[in-house]
Amino acid sequence: MLFRSFLAGKIEAPGRFRTEGGLALTCVGGTPGTASLALRPERVEIAAAALSGLDNALPGTVEFVSYLGAQIDIHVRLSPSDRVVVQIANRDGGFAPEVGQQVHVGWPASAGLVFSE
Repeated sequence: MLFRSFLAGKIEAPGRFRTEGGLALTCVGGTPGTASLALRPERVEIAAAALSGLDNALPGTVEFVSYLGAQIDIHVRLSPSDRVVVQIANRDGGFAPEVGQQVHVGWPASAGLVFSE
């Protein structure tokens, strides 16, 4: 199943994206103006503690968890109007957050695809 997270907002300057919810993110390229930032769920990392070494690292709250056999889809609310989906391997003893849990998500700028309007 091909699924992406789309964050609506605008390119403030090349490489700087601000979501409608006010999140300041680093992206690759982009022409100033209204845009959407698309993220593949398997390119987004998730952890219980703050992530380091990524261009974008944000706290969030787990809203939904779906077990899909070998993988788990996790919907994380980043702001009242911003949500991303994270896809991780379903492994015995692996990290598997619960609904309502506070988590941290992150991704490199190169993982996002900007669609300018």
